[in-house]
Amino acid sequence: MDRSLKLKFAFCILISLGAFYFLSPTIWTLANPDSADKAPGWMPKTAMKLGLDLQGGVHMVLGVDLDQVVVAQLESYGASLQKYADSKGVKDVKTTVNKKTFELEISSPDSDAKNKIASFVSTDFTILEFVGDTGNITVTRLKADQEAYVREKALDQSMETIRNRIDEFGVSEPVLSKKGDSQIL
Repeated sequence: MDRSLKLKFAFCILISLGAFYFLSPTIWTLANPDSADKAPGWMPKTAMKLGLDLQGGVHMVLGVDLDQVVVAQLESYGASLQKYADSKGVKDVKTTVNKKTFELEISSPDSDAKNKIASFVSTDFTILEFVGDTGNITVTRLKADQEAYVREKALDQSMETIRNRIDEFGVSEPVLSKKGDSQIL
């Protein structure tokens, strides 16, 4: 055998023995979890601390209340519509959100104000669509594509918030993914 090959082989053996020496407390702890403090005296005293991923990891499914996000968005549009109507001289406009049907109900003091509100919605609040009206109450809701956009953005924002909080703890290789329409895995 050639001398350089023998040196390379000896060097590999030396590195392997050194690695085994420094990993021996970790190996001992994994093999003997109940008697980790009874390790042989020749071993280093500290074992590697295993992260959650090596200890078995954590698997969670979190739900996002996307219906509440849509309701909050409608309430925001309702408040904006009230201020806008007030700035245009239409007073006493009230808005309420029907949380079951996700509709914004706009009550006007009279039919003239109702017509002006309808004009505002069709020209300046194009994100809303008419559902119907009864008396002095006009019913609108978010357009389907806008509602889908609001839900998607809320889910994305929730995922980003969770990712940032996980990254604060230094978790290696976290896996976050969407599960269905309103869950994060």
